[in-house]
Amino acid sequence: MWINERNNSALFFTQIYKMLDQENQIQDLIEKHEFLKVGKKTTICLMTLKNGFEILTSSSCVNPDDYDREIGERISYRKAIEKLSDIQ
Repeated sequence: MWINERNNSALFFTQIYKMLDQENQIQDLIEKHEFLKVGKKTTICLMTLKNGFEILTSSSCVNPDDYDREIGERISYRKAIEKLSDIQ
């Protein structure tokens, strides 16, 4: 049983290292990103890649009273990263 747990741990850490490497490769493609609040409850992220390609994403909440700029920026940025991952 100990050998199996050790193999599972090694596999787990190998997968984490691959994910971190992929994340670093994606970050290397990004020139800049900008955020804009639109209306009362929407955040837009414009991500510009080093090759000039632009990715535009947004996040929104249902109730304007629940709007939090930091959360909106984090969600819209993550969506842009996901789009970049898909097209890479």
